[in-house]
Amino acid sequence: MHLIESYALNSGAKIDKPYIYDKFFPLSFENDFIVIQPSSELKSKRYKYWNEVLNILIPKLKENDIKIVLVGPQKGMAINNPYCYTTCGQANPNQLSYIIEKSTLYVGPDSLASHIASSENKKMVVMFSITTPSSCEPYWSDENKVISLIPDMKGDKYSYSSNEISNKIDTINPEKIAESVLSLLGIEFEYDFETVHI
Repeated sequence: MHLIESYALNSGAKIDKPYIYDKFFPLSFENDFIVIQPSSELKSKRYKYWNEVLNILIPKLKENDIKIVLVGPQKGMAINNPYCYTTCGQANPNQLSYIIEKSTLYVGPDSLASHIASSENKKMVVMFSITTPSSCEPYWSDENKVISLIPDMKGDKYSYSSNEISNKIDTINPEKIAESVLSLLGIEFEYDFETVHI
C-alpha cells in the first residue's frame, strides 16, 4: 500500500493532488533544463557516484543544449561541475516547486522534490534505497513518464533507516541512471562500458 493511501485510510481524508504556491527563483535560463537532486538530509539517500553519472550525461546534454540545475539541501552535496547550476541549500520548498515546474525532467532519490515533480506530472528518474517503490513511488505521475531504479538488494530487505552501514542506493550503476534520463528525454544512449564493481 502506498503511504498516501495509508494516511488517507487512517485519517479518513480523501486523496487529492497537492498544491504548492510557486515562488520565483532566479535562474539564468528559463527552459530546456533538467533537475538533479544530488544531496539529501538522510545519509542513506546520498548517492556517491553523481560525478560518474554526469561524465556520461553532460556530453549528450550539451549536444542537445539541455542544462542541469542541482536542487536539494547543501548537506552531502559532492558535485562541483561548471556545467551544473546549483541551488543546493538556497531554495525553499516554494522556490523548489517553481524550479521543478520550469524543468523538463527530475532525477534523484525519493524525496520532497520527487513528489513535487510527480504533482507536476514531470518526467522522472527516481532512485529508491531505503523504502519500496510500491510504498513511495510518484503518486500523481503518468506511468510512462517515470522510471524507478532500485538498488541491488542481494537478498536483503529495505532498511527504512536514515543511516545504513553501506548505502544500498550506491549499488545503482551510474550508466543505468544516465540511460534512464536519456531514454525519457528521447536521446540515444551509447556507452561502451558497464560497471562491474565500484
